Amino acid sequence: MEAKWYNEGYIPSLEEYLSIAWMTSGCLVLGVLSLEHFLENNHKQILHVPFLILRLLNDLSTHKAECERGDAPSAIQCYMREANVSEEIARNHITDLISKTLTKVNGLIVSPISASLKPFVNVLANYPRVSYCFYQDGDGYGVQEDLKSKILSALIEPM
Repeated sequence: MEAKWYNEGYIPSLEEYLSIAWMTSGCLVLGVLSLEHFLENNHKQILHVPFLILRLLNDLSTHKAECERGDAPSAIQCYMREANVSEEIARNHITDLISKTLTKVNGLIVSPISASLKPFVNVLANYPRVSYCFYQDGDGYGVQEDLKSKILSALIEPM
């Protein structure tokens, strides 16, 4: 869908963008998990919420570079256009949206759920934490040197 938007020069509403953003954030790398089970058994939120945070953090960190490259619209662009606001206001809105979504992640962790799903929920609940590590100082995925040094200092180098 994002490729179609890009090719057509279309900027969707924020709601339309968010409806697919979680899927394009990388959740499909979880092919090992039975995604069909989650989606067919009314557990879509378990997948949706953590990956939405990942995507929104990515958008906050990479927005300027992606605009310069002419990439597909980000949540920031969508909200700027929809609400007719500045980039700063859009960034604040997306940051607030991330905070609200984190509350949902915490709710998923403590919600009653079948014992068979609990390990998956715990793994998925860690995605926002990892996402913050990736994007706290900018684009940790695209510019990997800072991220590499963080990982080395945390896991490899002796304290």
